[in-house]
Amino acid sequence: MPMPPGFSAFRRAVKRATATVAGGRPLGRLLGAATALLGRNPTALHRVARDAMALVRMIREVLAGHYRLVPKRTVIAALAALIYLVDPIDLIPDVLPALGLLDDAVVFTWVVRQIRRDIDAFLVWEKEWGGAIDVDGEEVAATATVVALPDGRSPA
Repeated sequence: MPMPPGFSAFRRAVKRATATVAGGRPLGRLLGAATALLGRNPTALHRVARDAMALVRMIREVLAGHYRLVPKRTVIAALAALIYLVDPIDLIPDVLPALGLLDDAVVFTWVVRQIRRDIDAFLVWEKEWGGAIDVDGEEVAATATVVALPDGRSPA
């Protein structure tokens, strides 16, 4: 994914995301931190919050093996965006009120534009299948076996 000049902090996030995907590292802390950050700063990140939460849910569904219709490059881009979002030391440190989250929002918006089609496809899938129980169907016999109760009576 071509990056705008000056995004060295995002390049580091992409390297970390690539290593995470390649190494199968656990992502619970990252996803939890992103969710907490989005909950703490709803006004500062309101324009990207919907997409950020969709990315968190998409990554969780991918990791759980429920959603498989996403390219690896999208997973890496989504992870890099989340890493950049939670990393307090990026282009503009997050300790600076408002400005620190501004660069996060800009980078996040840029990433979302790159993978918009995949996010929208996930949202459609989530609306239709999200939360569904994934089981293999088996044919059920049309006749039921009648079982007698311990005292010999019929349950009907």
